[in-house]
Amino acid sequence: MAAAARTPESWPDPATLLLTALGPGPRLWERGPDHPESLAVRLGTVDRVGPDDGGPLPAVPVTVSLREAGALGLAGPRERLTGLARAVVAQLAALHSPDCLEIVLISTDRARTTAERTAEWAWLGWLPHLRPTHGQDCRLLLAYDRDQAAASTTS
Repeated sequence: MAAAARTPESWPDPATLLLTALGPGPRLWERGPDHPESLAVRLGTVDRVGPDDGGPLPAVPVTVSLREAGALGLAGPRERLTGLARAVVAQLAALHSPDCLEIVLISTDRARTTAERTAEWAWLGWLPHLRPTHGQDCRLLLAYDRDQAAASTTS
């Protein structure tokens, strides 16, 4: 995707995204399956050199299309990655309706306690995207241990 061809409104910053999620408006769940930016997320920004005059282009959004990539892997220090992972999930939930997107969280990191993992992702319980709709044997599509992971991913 050519980042320079996108308008800033195509890639809401986290504050704009929060306002979108909090109140009804035209941006909430605006991306259906036929939307050109369906399943695309903003990972951050970068300053770039302009193509013509070489002038700076400050804060150009860095994006990835999950439809094109198929998956997104994040690597780095946990403190930074946790925020980025939450921001990606929040973008997907705010811009895609639960009719178009099902979210399943599997957080079974044995290096951290279940209480830590649950606290980190507790806000997901409010999202309609995590309600099982395919016969899964669970209340929400959240998994913090192996049994929950099996229940959330099988139908």
